[in-house]
Amino acid sequence: MKLNKVFLTFLIITSFISSCAYDDIYLDAKLSKNMAYFASLKDYTRTVVVGEGLQFRIGAAMAGALHNDLDRTVNFKLGTTAFALSDTSHVIMPSNYYNYTSLLGTDGTVQAVIPKGSFIGYFPIVLDSVKFLNDPLALNGKFSIPVKIVATSLDSINKVNDSVTIKVKYMAGTEGYYLYKNTITKELNGTTVGSIVVENFANESNDQAWSMVTQAPFTVQVTAPIAEYTTSMKLTGSSASTPLKFNLTVNSTGISYQQVSGQATIQTDGANSYDKKTHDFNLKFSFKKPSNDTIYHVSSNLIFRNRMRDGINETRDYLNKL
Repeated sequence: MKLNKVFLTFLIITSFISSCAYDDIYLDAKLSKNMAYFASLKDYTRTVVVGEGLQFRIGAAMAGALHNDLDRTVNFKLGTTAFALSDTSHVIMPSNYYNYTSLLGTDGTVQAVIPKGSFIGYFPIVLDSVKFLNDPLALNGKFSIPVKIVATSLDSINKVNDSVTIKVKYMAGTEGYYLYKNTITKELNGTTVGSIVVENFANESNDQAWSMVTQAPFTVQVTAPIAEYTTSMKLTGSSASTPLKFNLTVNSTGISYQQVSGQATIQTDGANSYDKKTHDFNLKFSFKKPSNDTIYHVSSNLIFRNRMRDGINETRDYLNKL
C-alpha cells in the first residue's frame, strides 16, 4: 500500500478500518511550505461497535514535503460551547462522555505527534461506555465533536482545511445481514400439521436475507423473510413482502425476544446461541400472528454475511480477523 493512499478519506480514522482512498492533490510536494491540515471532507461519521472497543482516532496530515525526517507536532482545540456546528440538528458531545480531560495539555489544547518517517499524527478518542451508550442521542447519531488545528511545529496551517466535525454514534455488535437455513413447523389447535425447510446461503439480495438494525446497545430489530404457510406448508405469499419483525437482545444473560408493536407475538422455543467470533446465530423461537391461532416453531441457523459501517462494507472475512 502506498503511504499516500490513506490521506483522502481516513485521516480521521477509526482503528478498525483498513480500506484506503487517495488523491494526489493532497500530496503536493511543490508547495513552498510544509503545513498541517485535514486532508478530508468537513464532516465525518464515526460509528463505534458495542463489544469491539468504543474508541477511534483523529489525525491531521503534513503536506509540502516528500520526506519527513523529524517528529512534528500539531495542536488541536476540541468541541466546546464556543464552537459552531455546521449541522444544527446535532449537539456537541459532552466532554465527560470521552477522555477529553486526559487529552488536554497545560495550554488547553490536544497535541498529536507526526512521527519521523510518517505524514500523519493521531490522538485517541475513548468513549465512556456508561454515559455514551445510555444517552439516546448516541444511538441517533446526534453527537458531534468539532476539531480545529490551532498550532503546529510545521511552517504553517492550511486555513481552508484546518477544521472538521466528527459525528459519533454506535451500533450493536449483532447488526448486519445474515444468510440462513430455517426449519419451520406449523402447529394448529395443538397439532403439528407440517414442516418445511427454507434456506438462503447464496442470494445476495438484502431483502432476501435476515437483517438486524440497532435499537439499543445490545438490542437489534430483526426483519426475517419468514412467511405464513398453508396446511400443506405451501407459502401463502412472498416471504420478502411479508417478513416477520421482532426485537432480539443479546447480552451477558443470554438471548431474548421482544414483540414489535403490530407484529406477531414471539417467544423463546428452545436453546439459543450466538458466536461472538463468527457472528453466527442458532435461534429457536415460536411466533403467532394476531389474526389466527396458528403457531409457527422456527429453528434458524444464521450465517453472518456483512454489515455497513460509515460507508465501508465489513464482510465476514474482515470480522473474523478482529
